Amino acid sequence: MKYFFMILFLFFLEGCFKPLVMTENYQVRKGDMVFDLKKFNKFGDHKSSSIQYILDDGTKVIANYWDTGGYSSEITKPGSPYTVSKIYYPNLKLKAIWVKFDGAPVGNSYAYDENGKLSKQFNHDEGYLFSITDLTTLFKKKYGIDLTKREKDSHIDKANEGQKPAYSVTFYPSSEYSIDVKIDGTTGQILKEIKINQTDL
Repeated sequence: MKYFFMILFLFFLEGCFKPLVMTENYQVRKGDMVFDLKKFNKFGDHKSSSIQYILDDGTKVIANYWDTGGYSSEITKPGSPYTVSKIYYPNLKLKAIWVKFDGAPVGNSYAYDENGKLSKQFNHDEGYLFSITDLTTLFKKKYGIDLTKREKDSHIDKANEGQKPAYSVTFYPSSEYSIDVKIDGTTGQILKEIKINQTDL
């Protein structure tokens, strides 16, 4: 059963959000707690359900408007495998925030009520003694694949294998086939390795 959305590094202290240095030196600022509607309207409008733009420093932003009235955004620093994902209420206040390595949520995710009060917190690394860093080292050594390179044709997620935490990684050594690998999230043991010919799909 795959993990789904969840979310980032951030401190809630005496009712104020303080800046926090993220993995790959990404900093979350207080201004991230409210959706930037002005910038969204600059690059699109409610008729544009999804927009993309690049900041001056090369940061890629994908923002979405939902029929329910809320918004979401994904922010990725140039060359970084980490993405900051956020969901906002229709009143533009933050609903949830997390960080993911490719598709795998890492660190803590935080959820808030419509008044901006912290309501839930979840640690996505709990039980994962074999870390994302360990995973990237394993794949570079065994398969010659650098999972930190976003341009690499691969996908990483977290999943449970029975009751155990696990990673699920798919990569494409060639255009003819892909390899699906399931790794124990506690020990780093390779549990499954399946080659899938693209002609069979």
